[in-house]
Amino acid sequence: MGIFRKRSHLGNDKHLTIVAVATTFKGEINSEHMVQIDGTFEGLAASQTRVMISESGTLTGEVAAQEVSVFGQVKGKITANKVIIGHKGWVNATIVAEHLVIMEGGRYVGEKQESPADAALLPSATKPTAALADTVLVAAKDQVA
Repeated sequence: MGIFRKRSHLGNDKHLTIVAVATTFKGEINSEHMVQIDGTFEGLAASQTRVMISESGTLTGEVAAQEVSVFGQVKGKITANKVIIGHKGWVNATIVAEHLVIMEGGRYVGEKQESPADAALLPSATKPTAALADTVLVAAKDQVA
């Protein structure tokens, strides 16, 4: 007899897009499936499910997905329903999200905005603001939800 567990649609890696370690990608990725950044990415990474930046990953630009998990580094803008900053994650970005979780050891500097329930998750075509209105530094043991 086997052990069964429910798989989340966010964790379905059957059609996974990966930017591998020691790889630099500049441009735009739009996927219906999970995107994983293990190398260096500059531009827009958008997924209808999940974008994950691993411990070795660095992303400069915009990220948009239902869920964004950061275990590496992100600088720019994150738009998601849920953002998780892992124990080694470092984020310097404007975050537009309903839920923000920062694990012990994770670092976040930037502006947090609540997203309207009916807002589209894809990034807007507008240019980012010249200056952030508020700057927030969350201590390692704090969790923002």
